[in-house]
Amino acid sequence: MVLTSDISSNALLINPDGSTQTCGLGGFLSAMRAAVGVYIARRAIKIIFDEYIHIPIEGIWDLNKEYFKIENREELVVHLYQNFDKSVIGPLCAKLAEAAEKGNRLAQYLFREAGEDLGTMAAALVPKIQPGTLKSNTLNIVGSVGRICRCLKKDFVRVFKRPPYTLRYQFTPS
Repeated sequence: MVLTSDISSNALLINPDGSTQTCGLGGFLSAMRAAVGVYIARRAIKIIFDEYIHIPIEGIWDLNKEYFKIENREELVVHLYQNFDKSVIGPLCAKLAEAAEKGNRLAQYLFREAGEDLGTMAAALVPKIQPGTLKSNTLNIVGSVGRICRCLKKDFVRVFKRPPYTLRYQFTPS
């Protein structure tokens, strides 16, 4: 089983008989999800506007102002909608990961949410594994998510852990 996140967030299972199963529509197909890093960065930006989760946004707002070289929310709209570019938005995720590791509650919330989503996608495929083929007990997680795995891993594992499987997780940056 492989989780990808560079083009879109998707879980892919390839069984020995060649049958495949997927979970998670690619962001490019559904317009709902994109690469994990882009998704996390967009959520951070959107929360700045919504302020609906009652977690202070100050650190993340400051991070966005510095990253995009802006002063107000109106200037941020251009990056989120009018000139949206994954290659510009996505790298913000690395800055958010640093903030999460330094204890920023909003950044931690964003990574917790993303880790849970990825864990849920992977767990949905476990019952589709052909009986008797789960020998290596390894789930490979590749792509951008590999770079930010320290922030995602705990919640991914918490959601994904499903008896009777005891799996190792191999996070591999692309």
